[in-house]
Amino acid sequence: MTNDLRENAFLARLSQPTLDVLAKSAQRIDMAHGAGVYEPECAVSAAYFPVSCVLSQVSRMRDGSGVETAMVGKDGAAGIIECLGSGRAVWESQVQVDGAAWAAPRQAIVDLAREDASFSSECWRLAEAQVVEARMSTACQALHKGEARLARWILEAHDRSGGRDPLPLTQEILATMLGVQRTTVTAFQGALQRRGLLAARRGKIWIKDKAGLEAVSCECRSTVRERRLFLGLEPKPYPAA
Repeated sequence: MTNDLRENAFLARLSQPTLDVLAKSAQRIDMAHGAGVYEPECAVSAAYFPVSCVLSQVSRMRDGSGVETAMVGKDGAAGIIECLGSGRAVWESQVQVDGAAWAAPRQAIVDLAREDASFSSECWRLAEAQVVEARMSTACQALHKGEARLARWILEAHDRSGGRDPLPLTQEILATMLGVQRTTVTAFQGALQRRGLLAARRGKIWIKDKAGLEAVSCECRSTVRERRLFLGLEPKPYPAA
C-alpha cells in the first residue's frame, strides 16, 4: 500500500517509516467532478492527496461570484494547513477534475506531525508553497491578460492531473478559474483554438500544442515552479498516472 501512496508527489517525498504510519489510516477514494471538498467555516475531517484528480480552491464573494486562487493535484495535498491549524476551512474547495485521491483523517495528520519532525517539516514547506501560489494568483488576476492566464491554468490542470487528455473543463469551471463571465471565456478559448493550441468540445479540452501553449502562458507558471524549487519541492516531472 505504501508504494501506492507514492503516486502522490508529496507522499513520495516521505520516508518509509512515515508512510507506514500514514498507511494505517489513509484510504484511496474516488472524487467526482464538481463535488465539494471543503466549505467555509465547516470542520475539516481529512487531508486529501490527489492521484489523478485536481482540487480547486475558490474565493467566493457574497453575490456568489468566485475566482480560483490555487489548485492541488498529484504534486501536493489539500487541507494540510487546516488540519494542523484551526481544523476549520476558510475557503471553498471543490473537485475540478475527477479522479482518485488518498484521504487521511485529520487526527492522523495532527498526531504524525507531533511525533515526526520530518513529516511536520514537509507539511510546512508545502503550506509555504501554497501561500506563494495564492499570492501569485492574486497578482496574475490583476496584471495578466486573459488568454495568458487561461493557457496557464489549462497547463497546470494538465500537469497536476498526470497528463489527463482530454481535460474535463467546462465553461463554468474555466470562468471560475479566471474570475470572468462565460462569454469572456469563450472569446479567450476561441483565440487559443484559432492558433491551433487546443481543441474544445462539450466540456472537454485537448491540448494540441503544449509548447505553443507554454509560450502563450503568463510568467506566473514558471515563477511558481521556481519558488517550489527554492523551497525544495521539485515541480516536475509529475508522477505518471
